[in-house]
Amino acid sequence: MCENELGRYMKNQGKADKREETGRMMIALGRALLFSSHQRAAVRGPLLRFYQELQVFNDRAIFDCSQTVEAVERARLEYRGSLLWMKKTSEELDPDTDRQLEKFREAQSAVRINKDKLDKLKVDTLQKVVFTR
Repeated sequence: MCENELGRYMKNQGKADKREETGRMMIALGRALLFSSHQRAAVRGPLLRFYQELQVFNDRAIFDCSQTVEAVERARLEYRGSLLWMKKTSEELDPDTDRQLEKFREAQSAVRINKDKLDKLKVDTLQKVVFTR
């Protein structure tokens, strides 16, 4: 706003100035200031909108990242639980009993599945944290 007023003032003073060279310079400076203020005004609206959209994007990315971190914590608990289950079944394991062996294999399978899930979520979280920086 001040830039616009200063530009008009310089143009008017340049027209009123009695010295030809100084007047032309003041008019040129006034035009440059007016042009600059118009360009700034034209860019201001889209820049503000872009900033707001960027802020919304950033907020959503952070929220998504926090949800992924919570999912990692749940997956870690499931993985630890399945490890404890496998430990318990291995301590009770009697190689002669098929039922106990089947139970141990089931626990092993659960550990593998939970480990894969945890690893995938860890990578997702790492990528999201790097992306939101």
